[in-house]
This record gives sequence, C-alpha cells and structure tokens, in this order.
Amino acid sequence: MTCAKCNHGFCWRCLKPWKPTHKDYYNCSAMVSKAARQEKRFQDYNERCTFHHQAREFAMNLRNRVSAISEVPQIRTLTFVVDACKVLEQARKVNA
Repeated sequence: MTCAKCNHGFCWRCLKPWKPTHKDYYNCSAMVSKAARQEKRFQDYNERCTFHHQAREFAMNLRNRVSAISEVPQIRTLTFVVDACKVLEQARKVNA
C-alpha cells in the first residue's frame, strides 16, 4: 500500500516499510506466522481427536475384559465397574 499524503510504501498486513524486507505481498512475515498458527491449531485438534478415539477403544476393550471376568460365578460385585466402563465409553464417543 502507499500512503496518499507522503507516498510512503508499506505492507498493510504488518505495517512495516515495503522495502527492503518486502518484495511482494506473499512473502509477508505476518502472513507466514498466521499460516503457522493455523497449522499448529489444526495439529492440536487432530491430536485431541486421535486421543479421544484411542481412549474410546481402550474403554471398549476394558468393558469387554471386565464383562468376561464378571461372568465367573464367584465374582458378581464387578457390575459397578462394567457400568462405569459403559459410561466412560459413551463419554469418549461424545468427545470423539
């Protein structure tokens, strides 16, 4: 951009002088840093989603193992653990 009064050239994104650091609009450091922030944000959300999927699968496996153990006639007190695993699995399904 160019100032209408003094004819000074500057980058409208970062307000720094156009030359010598700026040779074109697409190499502005403000624009590069914005893209880097967006990429990091995407990576953070992707990692969070992946974690929730893994945690949900862990909860499903845990529920299946506890259910298999609770079928043994001597151990009937594990029903609360099975119920807790079901709730955990549902919560992970909502988060994922």
